[in-house]
Amino acid sequence: MSSPTRRRDLYVSLKLIVCIALGIWLGALAVFLTGLLYYKSLPPAQ
Repeated sequence: MSSPTRRRDLYVSLKLIVCIALGIWLGALAVFLTGLLYYKSLPPAQ
């Protein structure tokens, strides 16, 4: 039991990094799916 605060700070930082990475990934996925639906709903350009 040398420094419990350091372990807690590391855990909070890790959780924050995971949340940010997940948010970025979900955001990119949402943008990709929106673009895909938009292009599918467009009439053919011919």
